[in-house]
Amino acid sequence: MILRRIVLREGNFLVDGRFQLCDVRIVGSTIAEVSTQIKPSKNEVVVSLEGLHVLPGLINSHDHLELNVFPRLGHPPYSSYVEWADDIQKSYLREIKSIVQIPLRYRLLWGAYKNIFSGVTTVVHHNPYYWQFRYAYPLEVYHPYSWIHSLKLEKRDLKKLLTRISSKQFIHLAEGINAASSSELKELWALNGLSDRTVVIHGVALTDEDIELMSSVGCGFVWCPVSNIYLFQKTAPVEKMLGKIPLALGSDSTLTGSVSFFDEMRAAKNAKQLDSQCILDLATSSAARLLKVNKGEIRRGAFADLLVFETEQSDPFEDSLCLSAKRVKCLWKNGSPIFGDFDLGSPALLRTKTFTTVNIQGSRKFVTGDFPGLINKIRTYSPIVDLPQICPQ
Repeated sequence: MILRRIVLREGNFLVDGRFQLCDVRIVGSTIAEVSTQIKPSKNEVVVSLEGLHVLPGLINSHDHLELNVFPRLGHPPYSSYVEWADDIQKSYLREIKSIVQIPLRYRLLWGAYKNIFSGVTTVVHHNPYYWQFRYAYPLEVYHPYSWIHSLKLEKRDLKKLLTRISSKQFIHLAEGINAASSSELKELWALNGLSDRTVVIHGVALTDEDIELMSSVGCGFVWCPVSNIYLFQKTAPVEKMLGKIPLALGSDSTLTGSVSFFDEMRAAKNAKQLDSQCILDLATSSAARLLKVNKGEIRRGAFADLLVFETEQSDPFEDSLCLSAKRVKCLWKNGSPIFGDFDLGSPALLRTKTFTTVNIQGSRKFVTGDFPGLINKIRTYSPIVDLPQICPQ
């Protein structure tokens, strides 16, 4: 098999924590070389970036991909996720019935596009690893993993979380502000469910003692500030976890979280007044370390997941938190463009001939697959659905 070879010339790549003007050679799906001056061979495709800035593809460490067809539902604030779940089942039965009749494959695809338009190339899905993820799914879905939703809703399935062989075990925990939420981490510890494979999600009610316990066992944590603040007007004590616990950032679904992962990054910065580089790390290198995946960095041997954008501010780290779908010049996954401007992702570079044109706030872009067709199919099944605006027109 002959691997395709590409040289990206003169980009400001984020390498070793700083932006450096250099070239990157891609062979197949991985980065083969990062150098200040690469001489392309005759059989290599050359793409000139002309000083554009390049990040690793973003990693969304918590989403429910099939639930992103939902608009935001609820009457916050709540005391816990249990109170919220009970409320929406009673208050929005018509909306829920309309949306769940949409075939799962279409809802999963909608979740993929939500992430693609946000510069995400890898996502951690909090539900079963559906067979659809294995066949032409446009997003990389992290696996293998084990999961349960939470102790209160699936405590009977705790064995499923603990006995399956997987690198990480994901669970919603301490998602609320009441006493029951505050006791959940200790409850999981008493059940022998806390280890260096555990990844806690949400953690709004985590105490200082909980954080020390998580640190002592090597437990990881995924922060979802938009969902937390919407539901509880409060988010997790992330500032106390920095340097102690492996951390990552997640968007949750549009039921309670952000429509765009770019919005999630901005909300994270505003929620705790953390610096932009720290937030970017939570969406790239820190997430990759937590998940133990060969992504999140631009270096030799890593997968060629890249986010190319044009800066509008003097500080590219600050500017990376001001991004939108319109400003994405090109998004590469495993060495192939999947979204962006036609001048950087020409059909000659696309591994699939199936792509469509989208108009984002006056900017004409390509995206892998048939996104307009997906919208039509979803509306055929659920005409009343109010689709979240993952791709602003």
